[in-house]
Amino acid sequence: MISASFLASSARSGRGSPLRAGALAGITAPLVVAAVFAQSAERPKFEVASVKLFADRSPMAVRPMPGGRLVATAPVKLLIMNAYGFQRSEIVGGPDWINTDWYEIDAKAEDNADRAGVMLMLQSLLEDRFQMRVHRETRETPVYALVVDKNGPKLAAPKEGECPTTEAAAPACGQMRISPSPAGVRMEGSRVPISELVRVLAVAARQPVLDRTALSGLFDIRLQFIDEPPGAPPSDSPGPSVFAAVQEQLGLKLESAKGPVEFLVIDHVERPTAN
Repeated sequence: MISASFLASSARSGRGSPLRAGALAGITAPLVVAAVFAQSAERPKFEVASVKLFADRSPMAVRPMPGGRLVATAPVKLLIMNAYGFQRSEIVGGPDWINTDWYEIDAKAEDNADRAGVMLMLQSLLEDRFQMRVHRETRETPVYALVVDKNGPKLAAPKEGECPTTEAAAPACGQMRISPSPAGVRMEGSRVPISELVRVLAVAARQPVLDRTALSGLFDIRLQFIDEPPGAPPSDSPGPSVFAAVQEQLGLKLESAKGPVEFLVIDHVERPTAN
């Protein structure tokens, strides 16, 4: 069965806007590069922000809204994933409560900021209210390499016309969505690059994924599988694992490998100050 945390981990972020998304515990790979984040006076901040401990455990969400507003009900780890654009497996360090304490955030920018601007403001909020300090490190670590299978890719070329708009939650062009389905988990996206497929596969595989397909261009991608952690005993649920589905449905393959991966390291974080 697909879990709420699995779906939350698929939240769209992207390194270019500021980071990417379970915890890769006990990493012992050698450090390759370390870079400390400078606390920038130029980084924008919300004009007003409310931060409250949240006990209802309603569905996780981190939602940039029109007009430069941010509405969230989420644990701190998910806030960090969205703010900096890292996947869960690429965030290390920090106390246990960042995974268990949920917070309700309602914040508003002074002007009509776009999503990238709102995520930069969320970084500022984490620094100011949670006293969070982080740095980036590149480490050689176990990964999955996405490669083309021996029989070649089975990726569909984009259809003519606009991206689907029949569902309110349909993903925008260039993005993929993870959602539950009667048969397990469905990943879908229109006009997406391989980099976007890699991003969501890292959520399902619970480990960083590197693109070694050498494929360029945009594709319409549909992938159906059962959410089973690697190494888990086979379940009674019909359907392929994400590894089998990638090979059977996309003509690609996830292979165990090692490679350089950028991690976000949490050096310090505190429970937030009162409003």
